Amino acid sequence: MDTILQRNVAIKQFLSREQREALGNVDGDLLKEASTLSAMHHPNIVSVYDVNMEAESGPEAIMEYLNGQGLEQAVSRAALTLDDWRSRLLMR
Repeated sequence: MDTILQRNVAIKQFLSREQREALGNVDGDLLKEASTLSAMHHPNIVSVYDVNMEAESGPEAIMEYLNGQGLEQAVSRAALTLDDWRSRLLMR
């Protein structure tokens, strides 16, 4: 809950500091991705409201909250399995 604007938000946590350091400290890439997404306006793209690069657990994006099914539920009904998604993310 965004306590200042009184609205529900979703918080996406990026990699931990340790994971980012192991990958070469990718903070610039994360900020660029969030900046690009925040500039897009489309019904099929979630809105990014803010980025907190100083969060204790690592960078996080504060995004539009959409009430619906979670990733695991969506993937279980689609052609790709959750393991397929995980392996694709690890290949990046």
